[in-house]
Formats: sequence, structure tokens, C-alpha cells
Amino acid sequence: DAYLPASGIHQLLAGRSGIAGAIGVLLDRPALQGVAISLSPSADGARVLVHSVLGSSGAPAAARSFTPTLESVLPTGSIMMVDVDGLARAAPELLSALATAGIAGNIAPLLHRVGSALATEGVNVRRIVSLFDGETAVAIAPGSTPALVIVSRVHDQAAARSELAALEGPVTSLFEPTGSAGGPVPELTDRTVGDVTVHEVGVGPGLQLDYAVFNGLVVVATSVHAID
Repeated sequence: DAYLPASGIHQLLAGRSGIAGAIGVLLDRPALQGVAISLSPSADGARVLVHSVLGSSGAPAAARSFTPTLESVLPTGSIMMVDVDGLARAAPELLSALATAGIAGNIAPLLHRVGSALATEGVNVRRIVSLFDGETAVAIAPGSTPALVIVSRVHDQAAARSELAALEGPVTSLFEPTGSAGGPVPELTDRTVGDVTVHEVGVGPGLQLDYAVFNGLVVVATSVHAID
């Protein structure tokens, strides 16, 4: 068991890179007074519980409690798993933590660029984001190249497939090369994993987004392997 006051988190973790810096980003927040951390062994590794104490000004106005259930569906060996109720509320600090850890640092600017451009074209970005308004888990799937994977529970799979499919055209058009310099042309590819169709959007060298809807889940990843 360990306890760190807010000043301890700032002194130990602020400004650091790697996993330590990522933990600092996730723990630090306005009105933080301290953090209690417990580490205990489990059958498949270790379990960490973190309790943050916030001042009254930092308490959420409408906190929603939920029971995490997505740990069991994530790829075996996943690290840095965060299970939240509503991705939009947690996304900024999660993306910042991933970038600090040196993982998927280009995802945040990519999403910002895509979101702004899609909104300009009249796409209802809020409706897309609402697909991840329920329980959502974010993790790093193991492999020769670690992959970012986002899993969210959805009630209407057909609607989720329709919303995501409608984005493929606008997203690829955003990354089409312009001018005489040329460049790689975004590619759309469908792959089959078991009996599930995985849709892949290749938007640049070394950067792809794969998604699939199955078993009441929406899964978005930076590799087909993570969805497999």
C-alpha cells in the first residue's frame, strides 16, 4: 500500500516520460489532494487499485457508477487497461497518457484533425462519439508492434455498423494526396477474422485504423491482430 499527496505526484512523476509519466498524467487532476494505491498479486499477474481524493471543487457534478466488465474480452497480456463509463469524458487525459508513455502519440492529433474536418463537412461527430458513451475500455495489446485497442459495449449493432461505415468515405478523402507532390493513397480493405468482418482504413505509412462490430461490442484498433 502507498499514499502520495498531490505534491508527491508532481515531484515524482510530472515531466517524466514513459510509463511513469503516463501514470502521472492519469493521476493528476484539478483539486487533487492525494492518491492511495494498493498492489496485490493475482492469478495472472498483479492487481492495482487507485483511490483519488479530490477537494470539493474537483468532484464531478454528475458522477455515474458502473461495474467494469470489459477486462475479460481484452487481448491476453494487454497492459495499461483503463475501463471508463463514457470515453469522451476520459479521452483527453487517456490520449495524453499514451503519448507520454511513447505509445500511439500520433493518434490525438489525427483524431483532432479528422473530427474538425468531418464537422466542417457536416458529419455529426457527436453522434459518432456517442457510440462510445457506455462502458469503454482502452488498452495496449501485445505484439511485435503494440497496438492501441478501444472496446465499447453497444445496444444497436446495426446502427453502429451503419454509422462507422458512413465515415469511411469522408475519412479517406481527408487523407488523399493533393498537389503535384503526390503521396500514398488511403486504402480501404476488408479482412475476415473468424466469422467477423474487420474494416481497415490505411491513412498513411505505418498508420491504420481497424474496426469491427460483433458480440455487442464496437472494437477500434491500430492493427487487425489486436481485434483477432
